[in-house]
Amino acid sequence: MNDAPHPALLPTGMHDLLPPEAEIEAQVVARLMATLAAHGYERVKPPLVEFEETLFSGAGAAMATATFRMMDPASHRMIGVRADMTPQIARIAATRLRDAPRPLRLSYAGQVLRVSGSEIRPERQVGQVGAEPSEPAGNGYARKITALTALGYAPLAASLSDDGSVAGATYVLATGAAFFISYGAAQSGQITRAQGDLSANLGVAAGAAGLGVGYAATGNGDRGVRAIALGSALAGTIAGIGLGRHLTDAEAHSATLGIEGTAASAWAIGAAAGAQGRSAQQDENLRPPGRAVCDRAC
Repeated sequence: MNDAPHPALLPTGMHDLLPPEAEIEAQVVARLMATLAAHGYERVKPPLVEFEETLFSGAGAAMATATFRMMDPASHRMIGVRADMTPQIARIAATRLRDAPRPLRLSYAGQVLRVSGSEIRPERQVGQVGAEPSEPAGNGYARKITALTALGYAPLAASLSDDGSVAGATYVLATGAAFFISYGAAQSGQITRAQGDLSANLGVAAGAAGLGVGYAATGNGDRGVRAIALGSALAGTIAGIGLGRHLTDAEAHSATLGIEGTAASAWAIGAAAGAQGRSAQQDENLRPPGRAVCDRAC
């Protein structure tokens, strides 16, 4: 009995691309790359395999379970066959092209290999064509902090003053200071994407939680409650920068989801408690004085 496979048999999810499909695919890729080049995107060509440490860093961690892994006989280190080219482009932008003028506009085309396909697309070897605009991660942080200050932090700070001119000056100074400080940090390259995401979201969440707790405790949004919310927001923003320094982008995203859920719950509980307190106070105010004395006497 001959158990040798048929010469044309290929592993699951693999196939030969024959004429004319192979030529059609090549022409489509060439046209796409030409279009991207016409719009200022420069082509890069990352390797088919990389060391695990670099392939799975940052956003590449999400593709770890889809990646073919093996021992490199030359270096005796674990390597992986790329399952997605996007993390490789991010690595190139952050390392080899770190000092290149921003924004970067990079394009790429190549094959990727995955451990398994999907029900919709069972192929395990697929072609990718894409483009990735890149800018310093801190630029996004500067935009977020400036917008948050203009829409949230500065109005809260301005509302602490009863003098209109002082409130206006406070708003302008707070927004301007947020812009210059965050932009300076962005240009220094000291802010990672994880820090930017976590600091902005943690600041909003902490501010909302502080406002909710203060509202629940007092039943109103007076100056003291607004001061608590502002202080909580600033503390959350600063804490996010410190915490995000040790996290990957994926870890920061997961942490952000948890923080937002916790803040929403705290706000809902605080609002409900505040509403209940106001309702009880209104009932007390509407009760006739004589009835209240009778109740206490009885």
